[in-house]
Amino acid sequence: MQFFLKVITPIILTFSMTLNAFEIDENYKSDWVGIEVIGGDIEAAEKIRALDIITIGHEFPAYKAKHYCEKCKKIIRKKTQFKNAHCSLVWFSENTAYLLVELIGKEYNHVTFRTIPKNNNAIVSIPNELNEVFIKWKTRMSTLLSGGNFALEKPNDNFRDSNDTILHELAVQLSELVPKHNHAVLEVIHYSPDIQERQKAAQLFAWSSHAENLPYVLEWNLLLDPDSGVRNDVARSFSNSMHKIKDENLLKKLIPTYCKQAALPSHSDRNKALISLSRILDSHPNLIPALNKNSQCKANITYISNMSILENVRDPAKEILKILEESNHA
Repeated sequence: MQFFLKVITPIILTFSMTLNAFEIDENYKSDWVGIEVIGGDIEAAEKIRALDIITIGHEFPAYKAKHYCEKCKKIIRKKTQFKNAHCSLVWFSENTAYLLVELIGKEYNHVTFRTIPKNNNAIVSIPNELNEVFIKWKTRMSTLLSGGNFALEKPNDNFRDSNDTILHELAVQLSELVPKHNHAVLEVIHYSPDIQERQKAAQLFAWSSHAENLPYVLEWNLLLDPDSGVRNDVARSFSNSMHKIKDENLLKKLIPTYCKQAALPSHSDRNKALISLSRILDSHPNLIPALNKNSQCKANITYISNMSILENVRDPAKEILKILEESNHA
């Protein structure tokens, strides 16, 4: 079961609740705003929204999230033809929430995620010195989220930063420690069979030397890691630095990988892949033709722009299409 907590800031964040990225108090309350449906057509989406799954405007505590996800899956599978429906949940910072419905079809059976290679000599756990600071950062973030105090991210081209004083101090420490342990972080995300350790490494990329690690993301196919939390955090950690990357050949090779990620039946994959693609095209106009020629990717982005009711999915999809359209008339 997956739950996501989304914080609306100048930089949009997504956190996987079930993968221990952050924990919030089970009594944290939100109001239902809507149902996001991806995988079917508009008619199917409206039919699902009409089912007795949630009541828009009603309040619910976080501990009932699993109940609603199970109820959602059961009702959809019973009352529609979508027998592989998957339900999850996303929270927004203004104490609002959406139910996420993925109508998973046969088209996803061919998806091949990377295989975690074996290396008995590899580092498979984050070094203690780095891990201790990272846990402090994660704990502080969880405390803020549980209290409804959503610390806004502070714009910083060099590393993930925050307006919260404590988080800022920890971010500065991480920006010094992660480059020092960069080799270990790379080995953990490449070889560790432990999902939580790979997730830590993926999040720690946000305090690393972005451009130097991107070739490994491509070579090791990290954006198609078998774990959605790892994929989410890898993409998120690099998305804000796209404008700083000068190697357009590398970015050109990344575009089809982001296209594959955007087509996965997961909100976090769509969100991060689309934001990354929009930032690549916005900062590197020379790469627009690389996406323009990918008809399958364009079709998926068009579909998402028409189907999604979530601004952090719909809006980057529309922005990509706008960039492509303007380039065709240039």
